[in-house]
Amino acid sequence: MKVRIREAVVDDMPEVAEICCLTGYMGESIEGRFSDRVLFAELFVLYYLRNPEEIALVAECGGRVVGYCVGTADGVVQQRRFQENQLPLIKKRMLMKTIWRYPRDFLKVLRWSRLKGDDQAKIDDQKFPAHLHMNVHPDFQRPGIGKQLLSRFCKASAERGAGGIHIKTSTRNQSAIGFYLRNGFRESHRKPARQP
Repeated sequence: MKVRIREAVVDDMPEVAEICCLTGYMGESIEGRFSDRVLFAELFVLYYLRNPEEIALVAECGGRVVGYCVGTADGVVQQRRFQENQLPLIKKRMLMKTIWRYPRDFLKVLRWSRLKGDDQAKIDDQKFPAHLHMNVHPDFQRPGIGKQLLSRFCKASAERGAGGIHIKTSTRNQSAIGFYLRNGFRESHRKPARQP
Protein backbone atom coordinates (compact mmCIF):
# COMPACT_ATOMS: atom_id res chain seq x y z
CA MET A 1 0.00 0.00 0.00
CA LYS A 2 1.57 3.28 -1.16
CA VAL A 3 1.23 6.06 1.39
CA ARG A 4 2.18 9.66 0.80
CA ILE A 5 2.81 12.03 3.70
CA ARG A 6 2.11 15.63 2.75
CA GLU A 7 1.21 18.97 4.27
CA ALA A 8 -2.48 19.28 5.02
CA VAL A 9 -4.68 21.79 3.24
CA VAL A 10 -8.02 23.29 4.23
CA ASP A 11 -9.80 20.93 1.81
CA ASP A 12 -8.64 18.00 4.00
CA MET A 13 -10.77 19.21 6.91
CA PRO A 14 -13.78 16.88 6.39
CA GLU A 15 -11.62 13.73 6.23
CA VAL A 16 -9.40 14.85 9.11
CA ALA A 17 -12.48 15.66 11.21
CA GLU A 18 -13.94 12.23 10.45
CA ILE A 19 -10.73 10.45 11.53
CA CYS A 20 -10.65 12.60 14.67
CA CYS A 21 -14.19 11.46 15.53
CA LEU A 22 -13.40 7.80 14.77
CA THR A 23 -10.23 7.63 16.89
CA GLY A 24 -9.78 10.84 18.88
CA TYR A 25 -11.34 9.79 22.18
CA MET A 26 -8.26 8.18 23.74
CA GLY A 27 -7.81 6.04 20.64
CA GLU A 28 -11.49 5.19 20.38
CA SER A 29 -14.55 6.56 18.58
CA ILE A 30 -16.52 9.39 20.13
CA GLU A 31 -19.71 7.40 19.39
CA GLY A 32 -21.83 7.29 22.55
CA ARG A 33 -19.38 9.61 24.36
CA PHE A 34 -19.67 12.93 22.52
CA SER A 35 -22.42 13.81 20.04
CA ASP A 36 -21.36 17.14 18.52
CA ARG A 37 -18.90 15.91 15.91
CA VAL A 38 -18.23 19.41 14.57
CA LEU A 39 -17.34 20.74 18.02
CA PHE A 40 -15.12 17.76 18.80
CA ALA A 41 -13.08 18.31 15.62
CA GLU A 42 -12.90 22.05 16.30
CA LEU A 43 -11.59 21.41 19.81
CA PHE A 44 -8.84 18.98 18.88
CA VAL A 45 -7.70 19.22 15.27
CA LEU A 46 -9.15 21.76 12.84
CA TYR A 47 -7.29 24.74 14.31
CA TYR A 48 -4.00 23.32 12.99
CA LEU A 49 -5.27 23.07 9.41
CA ARG A 50 -6.47 26.68 9.46
CA ASN A 51 -3.23 28.13 10.81
CA PRO A 52 -0.19 27.85 8.52
CA GLU A 53 2.15 28.76 11.40
CA GLU A 54 1.47 25.30 12.84
CA ILE A 55 2.45 21.86 11.58
CA ALA A 56 -0.33 19.91 9.87
CA LEU A 57 0.43 16.69 8.01
CA VAL A 58 -1.78 14.05 6.47
CA ALA A 59 -1.19 10.52 5.23
CA GLU A 60 -2.83 9.92 1.88
CA CYS A 61 -3.49 6.52 0.34
CA GLY A 62 -5.21 6.14 -3.02
CA GLY A 63 -6.28 9.79 -2.95
CA ARG A 64 -7.90 9.37 0.47
CA VAL A 65 -6.70 10.93 3.73
CA VAL A 66 -6.17 8.03 6.16
CA GLY A 67 -4.31 9.74 8.99
CA TYR A 68 -3.04 13.02 10.33
CA CYS A 69 -0.40 14.44 12.62
CA VAL A 70 -0.90 18.03 13.70
CA GLY A 71 0.81 20.16 16.28
CA THR A 72 3.18 23.01 16.92
CA ALA A 73 6.85 23.67 17.41
CA ASP A 74 6.10 26.22 20.17
CA GLY A 75 3.26 25.40 22.54
CA VAL A 76 3.38 28.72 24.39
CA VAL A 77 2.88 30.75 21.20
CA GLN A 78 0.33 28.21 19.94
CA GLN A 79 -1.78 28.63 23.07
CA ARG A 80 -1.99 32.37 22.43
CA ARG A 81 -2.92 31.84 18.77
CA PHE A 82 -5.50 29.22 19.77
CA GLN A 83 -7.10 31.68 22.22
CA GLU A 84 -7.21 34.40 19.57
CA ASN A 85 -8.14 32.37 16.47
CA GLN A 86 -9.90 29.18 17.54
CA LEU A 87 -11.58 29.91 20.84
CA PRO A 88 -14.07 32.38 19.31
CA LEU A 89 -15.17 29.68 16.82
CA ILE A 90 -15.56 27.14 19.63
CA LYS A 91 -17.54 29.54 21.83
CA LYS A 92 -19.81 30.46 18.93
CA ARG A 93 -20.49 26.78 18.17
CA MET A 94 -21.15 26.02 21.83
CA LEU A 95 -23.55 28.92 22.34
CA MET A 96 -25.36 28.73 19.01
CA LYS A 97 -25.68 24.96 18.62
CA THR A 98 -24.14 22.71 21.26
CA ILE A 99 -25.91 24.07 24.34
CA TRP A 100 -29.29 23.54 22.63
CA ARG A 101 -28.78 20.31 20.68
CA TYR A 102 -26.08 18.59 22.74
CA PRO A 103 -26.30 19.92 26.33
CA ARG A 104 -24.29 16.98 27.73
CA ASP A 105 -21.42 17.85 25.37
CA PHE A 106 -21.63 21.48 26.45
CA LEU A 107 -21.20 20.45 30.09
CA LYS A 108 -18.37 18.06 29.20
CA VAL A 109 -16.39 20.81 27.49
CA LEU A 110 -16.85 23.08 30.51
CA ARG A 111 -15.61 20.26 32.76
CA TRP A 112 -12.61 19.60 30.46
CA SER A 113 -11.66 23.27 30.51
CA ARG A 114 -11.66 23.27 34.31
CA LEU A 115 -9.59 20.08 34.44
CA LYS A 116 -7.09 21.52 31.97
CA GLY A 117 -6.64 24.56 34.18
CA ASP A 118 -6.12 22.27 37.16
CA ASP A 119 -3.55 20.09 35.37
CA GLN A 120 -0.68 19.31 37.71
CA ALA A 121 1.47 17.72 35.03
CA LYS A 122 3.69 20.66 34.14
CA ILE A 123 5.78 20.50 30.99
CA ASP A 124 9.19 22.11 30.64
CA ASP A 125 8.33 24.50 27.79
CA GLN A 126 12.01 25.27 27.18
CA LYS A 127 13.06 21.64 26.80
CA PHE A 128 9.88 20.26 25.17
CA PRO A 129 8.15 23.17 23.42
CA ALA A 130 6.49 21.14 20.65
CA HIS A 131 3.38 18.99 20.95
CA LEU A 132 1.32 16.91 18.58
CA HIS A 133 -1.99 15.14 18.04
CA MET A 134 -2.00 12.12 15.76
CA ASN A 135 -4.69 9.68 14.64
CA VAL A 136 -4.90 7.09 11.89
CA HIS A 137 -8.13 5.71 10.47
CA PRO A 138 -8.97 2.36 12.15
CA ASP A 139 -8.75 0.51 8.81
CA PHE A 140 -5.14 1.69 8.30
CA GLN A 141 -3.62 1.36 11.76
CA ARG A 142 -1.00 -1.34 11.28
CA PRO A 143 1.08 -0.65 8.16
CA GLY A 144 3.48 1.97 9.62
CA ILE A 145 1.52 5.09 8.71
CA GLY A 146 1.76 6.47 12.25
CA LYS A 147 5.53 6.00 12.26
CA GLN A 148 5.87 7.88 8.96
CA LEU A 149 3.68 10.73 10.22
CA LEU A 150 5.59 10.94 13.49
CA SER A 151 8.97 10.94 11.74
CA ARG A 152 7.90 13.75 9.41
CA PHE A 153 6.46 15.75 12.32
CA CYS A 154 9.69 15.38 14.35
CA LYS A 155 11.69 16.62 11.37
CA ALA A 156 9.35 19.59 10.79
CA SER A 157 9.36 20.63 14.45
CA ALA A 158 13.18 20.38 14.63
CA GLU A 159 13.46 22.54 11.49
CA ARG A 160 11.37 25.16 13.32
CA GLY A 161 13.73 25.13 16.29
CA ALA A 162 11.97 22.80 18.72
CA GLY A 163 14.45 20.90 20.85
CA GLY A 164 11.87 18.38 22.07
CA ILE A 165 8.27 17.25 21.81
CA HIS A 166 5.78 16.40 24.54
CA ILE A 167 2.58 14.41 24.24
CA LYS A 168 -0.22 14.13 26.79
CA THR A 169 -2.39 11.04 26.80
CA SER A 170 -4.27 8.82 29.19
CA THR A 171 -3.28 5.45 30.62
CA ARG A 172 -6.52 4.32 29.03
CA ASN A 173 -4.86 4.76 25.62
CA GLN A 174 -2.34 1.93 26.00
CA SER A 175 -1.81 1.47 22.25
CA ALA A 176 -0.72 5.12 21.92
CA ILE A 177 1.60 4.84 24.92
CA GLY A 178 3.21 1.71 23.46
CA PHE A 179 3.56 3.37 20.05
CA TYR A 180 5.32 6.45 21.41
CA LEU A 181 7.62 4.42 23.68
CA ARG A 182 8.63 2.25 20.70
CA ASN A 183 9.40 5.40 18.73
CA GLY A 184 11.85 7.04 21.11
CA PHE A 185 9.59 8.88 23.57
CA ARG A 186 9.70 8.27 27.29
CA GLU A 187 7.17 8.70 30.05
CA SER A 188 8.03 11.71 32.17
CA HIS A 189 5.25 11.58 34.73
CA ARG A 190 1.89 10.07 35.45
CA LYS A 191 -0.91 12.01 37.08
CA PRO A 192 -2.96 10.05 39.62
CA ALA A 193 -6.52 9.19 38.61
CA ARG A 194 -9.18 11.48 40.04
CA GLN A 195 -11.44 10.09 42.72
CA PRO A 196 -15.15 10.08 41.78
